[in-house]
Amino acid sequence: PAVVFPVSREMRLWHEEQFGPVIPVGVYRDEAEVVEYVRSSPFGQQAALFTQSTDAAAPLIDALSTSVGRINLNTQCGRSPD
Repeated sequence: PAVVFPVSREMRLWHEEQFGPVIPVGVYRDEAEVVEYVRSSPFGQQAALFTQSTDAAAPLIDALSTSVGRINLNTQCGRSPD
């Protein structure tokens, strides 16, 4: 498996179908940028959000219009390890 970070819209990875376990990861300034970024892909089969708030993530998953939307509720986001 390969995790590619950070991924931009200019990269071939964003515009070409991948045959293998590849996870492109991006960082965004706001939700509007996330929606624009995801909708610019010709694929958009799945999306995953890592968050502390399902209330904030649920409308965003709907706006992405992917076949599968996952919300990973991470209660440790932004906390220092003990």
